Amino acid sequence: GCSAALIQLFCDFFDQERGIFKIKEGIEISFCAHRVADSLSINHTGKPIREFEMQGKDKMMRLPPFVDSLKQLYVSKNEKKEKKDKNDKEKHKNRIKRELSCHSLIEILRRMPVETDEQKDQYKQLVRLFVVDQIFLPSSENAYIRSGNYKYCVDASTFESINWAQAILDRIYEAVKKNTRTFSACSTVFQVFFFVRALMFF
Repeated sequence: GCSAALIQLFCDFFDQERGIFKIKEGIEISFCAHRVADSLSINHTGKPIREFEMQGKDKMMRLPPFVDSLKQLYVSKNEKKEKKDKNDKEKHKNRIKRELSCHSLIEILRRMPVETDEQKDQYKQLVRLFVVDQIFLPSSENAYIRSGNYKYCVDASTFESINWAQAILDRIYEAVKKNTRTFSACSTVFQVFFFVRALMFF
């Protein structure tokens, strides 16, 4: 994982006006979506994620019924109680309660059968959801899966139509600008960028 103190240090170097990291006089670092793509071995192609953000907003704010069925079959009793956890009280009127923990999703992926076409499709959807929620666009509270990310993962064509490299880079810069104690972006890519570029100067 990435040290919170290290991330904080990186954020302190950020020059918001110029959109670069100024380490010291004469040493400046900037990143681009092409480097994100290279570091994750993904393409720097596709449409901006904002074109998909409103897609199916009303119907995709909850996970589909098959997820709960899989959860009942393949997740331990203690994990099934996650929705009733005392920390899951809704703080805002329109906030969706946590439906699935990251641990539960991993258990489902480990144990669910993938024999029929339907099972294979469901498995692929959940793998895409894990990648988006935990790797590409993680939140500061990544112990739970955000159901709002499911709309990007329903089918392969939607998932592959999004320029994930640009989305990841945009999220990194958003997190850096906020400069809070938590880092809601792909910290692994951030670290790789920073160290690879910084080593060029030392």
